[in-house]
Amino acid sequence: MILGMVLAGGRSSRMGQDKCQLVLPSGLTLLEHSRDILRQAGLEAVVISGPQPGAIADRRPFLGPLAALETVIHKCQPAALVVIPVDMPLLTPALVQRLLKATSGQARTLGDKQLPLYLEVNPSLKRRLRQLLDRPESRSRSLKALLAGLEHIRLPLSELEERQLANVNTPDQWQQIQQLLNRGDNHGTQTAATF
Repeated sequence: MILGMVLAGGRSSRMGQDKCQLVLPSGLTLLEHSRDILRQAGLEAVVISGPQPGAIADRRPFLGPLAALETVIHKCQPAALVVIPVDMPLLTPALVQRLLKATSGQARTLGDKQLPLYLEVNPSLKRRLRQLLDRPESRSRSLKALLAGLEHIRLPLSELEERQLANVNTPDQWQQIQQLLNRGDNHGTQTAATF
């Protein structure tokens, strides 16, 4: 089974409020939107990682996305994961499908981003996650460090696709995104060029 996973465990400190509950012009929260993107890309099974009700809380809290990956792999036992962050409101199902359709690479990402991410789950990935999580220095516990130890391919992106991977971290960025989505379509494909 390929499992869709929304990373929603961040503290949203720069935003000043929980990003998961921010409401898009479509009426969906960022969390609902992210879950829907994975489903529209063809992933029937989708989980949320974070402290929200109904989500999967990290077995090792406060260690970042690697702890979330390790917990979901342990609990759900997927063959592969497609991981997206909760704060990419312009992400489209088509970009997620590109990760799914690629035929090589234990890990796949788009352009120079670490997320969205496709990961084949196997013993070497589990071992790598444990090694990184056991290290005391926080810099070692990053997606970048994880990808450095895996067979990793980066799929090329057009300029428009690159803009569709914009994260929303501050109130100003959130206001910009809302204005773009109010002027364009619900997926930001027409308006992302100006972001």
